[in-house]
Amino acid sequence: MDQIEANPGLPVRALQEQLQSTYGVSISEEKAFRAKALATKNVAGDYVKQYAALRDYVLELQKTNEGTIVKIDVRVPYEESMQCDEGVKQVSRSINSNWY
Repeated sequence: MDQIEANPGLPVRALQEQLQSTYGVSISEEKAFRAKALATKNVAGDYVKQYAALRDYVLELQKTNEGTIVKIDVRVPYEESMQCDEGVKQVSRSINSNWY
């Protein structure tokens, strides 16, 4: 995961070569792809779960701190927004700015 965290754009083939030279193991391209996807998800987090947790977090803050006003300013870099999967787009569309 350190390699993925340091270089998220690391090609699958480069990951295979790195594993071969470092550990002396050969893995298939499919296995390297799945491992990279899992590592990327662990490093970056699951955006869908993070978006879903925002409302619960705000409600808990308001419940425990009466009168709390929460403003959430979410900014996603353009490149990342272009890479978002459909699930994140659906969640972000369903968030209504009046719920907080």
